[in-house]
Amino acid sequence: MVAREKVALAVLVALLVSGVWFARLVASRGLGADLAPQMLTMLLVFIVVTAVCAALIALLGPKARQVDERDGRVALTAQSLRGFLYLALSFAVLGIAIGRGEHALANAMLLAVLSIEVVSGLVMLALYRRNA
Repeated sequence: MVAREKVALAVLVALLVSGVWFARLVASRGLGADLAPQMLTMLLVFIVVTAVCAALIALLGPKARQVDERDGRVALTAQSLRGFLYLALSFAVLGIAIGRGEHALANAMLLAVLSIEVVSGLVMLALYRRNA
């Protein structure tokens, strides 16, 4: 496994655990429940866990092979920017929904973001396996 694949796997596991925990919380309290504190806690824990995992993989693993093709760099840069904007705008709308007391919308939106990221992670891992 290359380093990117290991990081993708760690992020996917963290997303799945976070998503299952939050989905169970929504199921037990209802879609319209005010879960803003739990949402913030889950997101902070997710960020810390994935950052620690990525750092450990980078520090402890062997140097991964690098893709040096120009097209790959351009596509990755564009994809990274798109992903950043997608998440930043999604969380901005999520904050607005929480601020207005639209808890059903906020909870559904967070579950949607988590689901999208899980699917993305699964696709990335499948592509790594296919190209291995």
